[in-house]
Amino acid sequence: ELDSIVDDRRVSPSIDTTAFPATSNNYFWSSSSYAGGTTNAWLVGFSNGNVDNVDKTNTRHVRCVRGGP
Repeated sequence: ELDSIVDDRRVSPSIDTTAFPATSNNYFWSSSSYAGGTTNAWLVGFSNGNVDNVDKTNTRHVRCVRGGP
């Protein structure tokens, strides 16, 4: 869900800044746990649109996103 708002044509931040003003280049948590280890969750970096997973004890930003109709 969070990866759906990444704009691969942009960097620093890799998001439409008109629709999402003042988005930082930081990593944001997804709501999805990592299937390879449930102590990890997916996150998206809006510096370059990178998607990765990291231990849930790390501190990251949160952005609410929901699916379309």
